[in-house]
Amino acid sequence: MKVLIPAAGKSLFFKDNFFPKLLVDIGGVSMIERVMQNLKSIEDPEFIFVFNKEDIEQFHLDRTVRLLADKVESIQIEGENSGAVCSCLLACDRIDEDKPLLILNSDQIIDINYQQVVEYFLQNDYQAGVVTFDAVHPRWSYVNTIGNEPVEFCEKNPISKMALAGFYFFRKGSEFLKSAKKVLLKNNNVNGQFYLSAVLNELILEGKRIGIYSLPNSEAYHSFYSLEKIRLFEKKMGFDFNE
Repeated sequence: MKVLIPAAGKSLFFKDNFFPKLLVDIGGVSMIERVMQNLKSIEDPEFIFVFNKEDIEQFHLDRTVRLLADKVESIQIEGENSGAVCSCLLACDRIDEDKPLLILNSDQIIDINYQQVVEYFLQNDYQAGVVTFDAVHPRWSYVNTIGNEPVEFCEKNPISKMALAGFYFFRKGSEFLKSAKKVLLKNNNVNGQFYLSAVLNELILEGKRIGIYSLPNSEAYHSFYSLEKIRLFEKKMGFDFNE
């Protein structure tokens, strides 16, 4: 299975850091190491990373990830682009259209067995699937449902209490590619950024079945989008800051 991780975006929360966000220390280990360790349950993954060219040239992130997994490809972009959809489409020639595709955030850990979640979506014949956690803050993406069926995905707007945990499964790579291109053609952006939630809305419009895997509690989702969140994770894990 292809596992696509867009990691080219810059974060205002880390603008004063010399090293890129993925190399920020979390309890004595870099963020990217913790993220990759969290993905060990995925069977035979083929990773595709999208990095900023500057981070590759100055900090060798492409070499770093090759040390952390057996099958890794890297794509580089120059400067900023217009969001995760654009970054993911840069990998269009690396995505197998007939096989499953998993797109993950680069700055998170989820306390799940990833392979079991993928199997859940496959066994229930979903064309796509997301992982959700309980939240109401407008920093996240959300999904609204009727019964157990998703009817709308929304970005930066809490239309429900089901926030997306940065896990986007597609039964076939072609489903993602087709819908992502529609998002761009429709210019379906939020403040100039094209988000993956819009891709899922395109699947709904086509009548595709999208599964939801809800985390048992919000404590199972750890986002490292800010230094504050990193420090909270360190405290929760009992890391000794004085070491």
